[in-house]
Amino acid sequence: MRARRSLRARLLVAMAAIAVGVLLVTGVTTIALARRSAERNAISHLEEQAPNVTNQLRGLARVVRSRRLRDQPGVGLGRLVTAVLRVTGGTLVTVHADGSITEGVSGLLGIAPGADGTVDRPARGVVNPLPADLTVTDFDAVRLRSGERQTGRLAHRVFVAEAVRTGGDDTPVLVLTEKVESAATTRARGYFVMGGALALVAAGVVSYFLARRLTRPLAAMSVTAGAIAGGDLSARVDLGPHPDDELADLARTMNAMAVQLEAARHLERSFLLSVSHDLRTPLTSIRGFADALTDGTIPATEEQRKAGAVISAEAGRLERLVADLLDLARLDARQFSLSPRAFDLAGSLRTTVDAFRPGAAELDIALEVQGPEVLTVTGDPERVAQIVANLVENALKYARSRIDVEVRAEPGAGVEIRVVDDGPGVDPDEVERVFERLFVSRAVPGRSVGTGLGLAIVGELTNAMGGHAAVERSASDGCAFVVRVPLVRVGTATA
Repeated sequence: MRARRSLRARLLVAMAAIAVGVLLVTGVTTIALARRSAERNAISHLEEQAPNVTNQLRGLARVVRSRRLRDQPGVGLGRLVTAVLRVTGGTLVTVHADGSITEGVSGLLGIAPGADGTVDRPARGVVNPLPADLTVTDFDAVRLRSGERQTGRLAHRVFVAEAVRTGGDDTPVLVLTEKVESAATTRARGYFVMGGALALVAAGVVSYFLARRLTRPLAAMSVTAGAIAGGDLSARVDLGPHPDDELADLARTMNAMAVQLEAARHLERSFLLSVSHDLRTPLTSIRGFADALTDGTIPATEEQRKAGAVISAEAGRLERLVADLLDLARLDARQFSLSPRAFDLAGSLRTTVDAFRPGAAELDIALEVQGPEVLTVTGDPERVAQIVANLVENALKYARSRIDVEVRAEPGAGVEIRVVDDGPGVDPDEVERVFERLFVSRAVPGRSVGTGLGLAIVGELTNAMGGHAAVERSASDGCAFVVRVPLVRVGTATA
């Protein structure tokens, strides 16, 4: 569940981040384009206005010069020039032959600035000085003296500079400026923030439902896959209300796989049940004749009796294998039954262990039983004895010198059966697989004892009785197989 919440959270964060990123890019781009468009419009307006103002200034300058040549005062016309500049918001600068640039109308009127500042002051002085963010160093003297128009922008202002007259030592230049309107973009920021917040909320809502739509079928498939891995091949993915997208196709594929696995498991069970039943009759006959040869019922030589003993032993192993296969098939097919009744678990456990003492003595392994003398519980004595027998049989494969079998009652938890050996133990990577059928440890090879299906039967029987089987590391070398079964205790007598 934590992984599914994490996936949904990551989808929500990713989608919200994408929405915010798109909004930021769109907003910044929009504001930049609006500002750029305002600058272009302002420059275009100045470029349209500059020729008209330039022509007016040229005409006034010619009149002023002609009157001066006739020794007539041109003060009034000079004032008219300054009036034109004030009306248009323009400024006159003069580009000198040495490349320097000065402000004022003297270059246009062909007079030198007065030293005392008393004669024709408007005509000699500076009219409409350049804005504070625009200085004479921002102009290209070479381009302006050649008659080329210069445009540019500085901060929030654009300008157009165009020569009024060229060819002399001093080149008068008209400078028109206009402040770019930024209030619109400033006002748009508030709307952009509001729109961005609304869009973010909408994106969050859409992202939530989309993430939920994507993760719900994935979660359903995860649950179904876990159930199938746990052995429930009847589990199916619920397609939900959206059965026509790619996730639904994946769910249908998983359902088809589960159907095929269930059919294969059914065929396997049927095959095991059929073959096991068919093998039991000839095995019984083979073992019967082998026993007859061994005990002398049928006249035979010594060599024949030895061969009969070998045949009887191998037939017994085959019968045990067939019985184990039948038990597994019945457990899978739920065709087994439990017959609970009151019995002495401690006594049954000792009887089961005693059957293995001859084999343990041949391997020079000590078998010890610990627990109460009497432990009366309600359960199926045959199934419990089968669990103990399979655990002891497995311990005989790996034990070096000792096997301890312990039984005890746990208050409120039923009964615990523990089988401990002093063998090499179970590899940590294989702990989760020791109760799987057909699993054989490669890291720790053991003796050839039993059929190799005992632990799988232990796991299946324990689960069927509502218990739990596990393997633990023992206090010394080796491992401990622990089975906890919720058997109801009737009474107990401590030794």
